[in-house]
Amino acid sequence: MEGNLILFGFGLLVTAFFSIFLGIILYISYVRNIYSHIPQPKPLHFLLGHLPLFKEVAKNGPVTTKMVEWSKELGPVYCLHIVFRTTIVCDDSTVIKVTSV
Repeated sequence: MEGNLILFGFGLLVTAFFSIFLGIILYISYVRNIYSHIPQPKPLHFLLGHLPLFKEVAKNGPVTTKMVEWSKELGPVYCLHIVFRTTIVCDDSTVIKVTSV
């Protein structure tokens, strides 16, 4: 009886972790799909996004030089995903339209 309770608890714990992990994967897919129309460099990792790319670039020099390369390659507006955070980078002030309410 006690062994069955332990197995039930373990199964419940595994199910909870799997559900949370699946929820995280679905959330990341949803957010990345929202911004898919904005150009972006290819991420090296699905969960971490562009974070490993930033670490790789930081070893060779300043990250800003790579961002200038991306702006020449992708255009003045591009998107970066770092774990759960999405950042839209605008390198040209003429692209931003000022509106008043």
